[in-house]
Formats: sequence, structure tokens, C-alpha cells
Amino acid sequence: MSSFRCLVVSLPILVLFLGSLPFNANAITFRHPTNFSVGIEGIVFCKSCKLQGYDKSMDASPVPGATASLLCIVGNRGATVKATADSNGYFLIQTSTLTSFTAGKCRVFVKPSPLRYCNVAVYPGRGGAALKFERVLKLPNNELQVLYTAGAFVFGPRNVTLCPQM
Repeated sequence: MSSFRCLVVSLPILVLFLGSLPFNANAITFRHPTNFSVGIEGIVFCKSCKLQGYDKSMDASPVPGATASLLCIVGNRGATVKATADSNGYFLIQTSTLTSFTAGKCRVFVKPSPLRYCNVAVYPGRGGAALKFERVLKLPNNELQVLYTAGAFVFGPRNVTLCPQM
């Protein structure tokens, strides 16, 4: 009986509390973005060649001008988008045409390094790199971009003596 009395006393308090909460019908409406793009970032390094931008902690230098390719395949459909690495070895592949592909069906490849003395793939190898989700960005034009990373691509010299000396 005492538990029933407690319920009777607490029920009006609960109703008053819930009634005092702000209610905004727009807050429960979900809008799906109609304009979004996909971005994939990564970086390309040359291991053991002390070039401009050399990072002593990694024993590697950035590879400018490397070509990164995003390849997505679903069934008999495939698509490729490319980007070129900047002076820091960083690349950003951006596209709005691949939104129907899932990240699991895509891989990133870097063509052999443009540096003839540092063109042996060390990591990730021939299989390319899988995409890893990073975050969703709001772009200045109110579009959304789903950003993934492909990580680091590392090339090395076929022969260490081929590395230019600084």
C-alpha cells in the first residue's frame, strides 16, 4: 500500500517536470543531406632518403607529385578518382560521384613514386590501403563531406646508395 501511495504522490510531480521541458518539433525531425561528397586523405613518404622535409623521427621524407588513386568496385561496376600529392607528400582525393559505393568496396593505391631512386613500395604493398573513417566535415557551401584516411604510403630505394646525399 505504501508503494501505491508513493506512486500517487510522485506521478503529478513527474507530469509537471515533463511538461516543463522545452519541446521543439524541429528538434525531432531528421534531415538527410542531399549534397555531400567523399574525401580521402593520405601521405606518401620515401623511407631512408634524406630529402627536403626529412623527418628524423620517421627516418622518411615526403614524396611530392605522387599519384594516388581511389578504386571502388561493386559487382561489375567500378570507378577511379585520382589526386596528386603536394610538396609535403599529402594528397586529398575528393569526389561527389562515388556516394553509392561503400568504403569497404574501395581501396587507395599510389603509383610507383615519381622519385626514380625511391620507387619500391614498402607499405602497404600491392593490395593498396583500406579506407578508415575519420569524421564528417561541414564545408563552407553548406555541403557535408565524409572524410576517410588511407594512411601513409611508404616507398624505399631499391639500393640505399641511390639516395641523394644532403
